[in-house]
Amino acid sequence: MQANTVKGFSLIEMLVAIAIFGIMLGGVFTAVNRGNYLLNTSAGLLQARSLVNKTMERMKVSPFEELQNQSFTEETPQGEMTVEVRISEFQAPTLKKIDVSVQWKDRHEHSRKLALSTLRSQYSLGNK
Repeated sequence: MQANTVKGFSLIEMLVAIAIFGIMLGGVFTAVNRGNYLLNTSAGLLQARSLVNKTMERMKVSPFEELQNQSFTEETPQGEMTVEVRISEFQAPTLKKIDVSVQWKDRHEHSRKLALSTLRSQYSLGNK
């Protein structure tokens, strides 16, 4: 009796190979999708951090008597961001607390917020 010498893949072997390839492709797609989401989230956070720092620096160099609450929006590559500045007295008339917050919605319409606070004295270190 002669053995079958035809080499090849059976239907079951092909189906198993296709299933394994599909699972691997699904994993790669999920990883790329998650990486893209994290990249967009990081870009929004970086833009918000830049905006909150810029606003805080402007408040630090403004005359002490002219510090006041304000709110404005700024258009960024990540979308519209709303900046709120709240000024309040802090334990003495010569001290003010400055709170700056930035709110925005990411590409998936999730609300995000970043806030920064500091104290500002009426007197600078150079004054006597």
